[in-house]
Amino acid sequence: MAVYLRGRCKKKHRHSDQCMTWYYDFMIRRRRYKEAIPEARTKADAEEVEVKEKKEVYEARYGRPSGDNDFCKFVDDIYLPYSHENKSSWYHDEFRCAVLKEFFKGKRFSEITQLLIINVRGLEKRFEIKPNHLLVLKNKGGRPYAVPLNRVARDVLEKLCAGRDAGTWLFLNKSTGQAIKGIKRSFTSACRKAGITDLRFHDLRHTFATRLKESHVDPITRRDLMGHATTEMTDDYTHSFTETKQDAVERLAVRQKNCPKIVPSQIQQHVLRAVSA
Repeated sequence: MAVYLRGRCKKKHRHSDQCMTWYYDFMIRRRRYKEAIPEARTKADAEEVEVKEKKEVYEARYGRPSGDNDFCKFVDDIYLPYSHENKSSWYHDEFRCAVLKEFFKGKRFSEITQLLIINVRGLEKRFEIKPNHLLVLKNKGGRPYAVPLNRVARDVLEKLCAGRDAGTWLFLNKSTGQAIKGIKRSFTSACRKAGITDLRFHDLRHTFATRLKESHVDPITRRDLMGHATTEMTDDYTHSFTETKQDAVERLAVRQKNCPKIVPSQIQQHVLRAVSA
């Protein structure tokens, strides 16, 4: 059964188009989808809606809002009138909505994603963002944390933000006008142009942790900068440079040169004295 016509009135008469409604009814992956189509007037209209609904099921968009509505228009026309009529704390909503409208000005619901909302988790966790810090909304453990920026990183970000409006994407795809979702291909191209081989983007985190250790940064600070839960996890990211290992064995050679030489007979005498004592 795909589409069918069904009467909606309870009168005992031959139903006409005015008292009958088209329905679609189909199953995909053992799940049944059934809904009325009150706007359909003919079978062709109902089948057109059925094809559209099946496509949404395949694309995992079935039953979800389209997100085409403007955020500011929704706040002014729907949410604030509802707040005035049903909430005693409506004046709090007016203040909060004014801030959100300024931040999400000109954005549709489909464009308001987690990458754009930089203050929601900060408000929930009472997270204080100090100057020269970058807020990471969600690390691998699902927790937000602030990353301090040094002078080099701050200069790069200031150049990216030059001439940008508040609430726009920091890393923008110029061809689509949307945020960059991944940098795997770009990173591979940059390494190829620089003549670098056998380097993954995740290796940069290992380099960062190792350079912090080489700079004599304490373990607690290194853990916080990496966003880890324990110092043991940070130690897994820390390695030794080739120069550091070479310097370590050179120190051993200098120490061996300065140590007094002990012949085997002297070692035997020391052992016998220790046993007799």
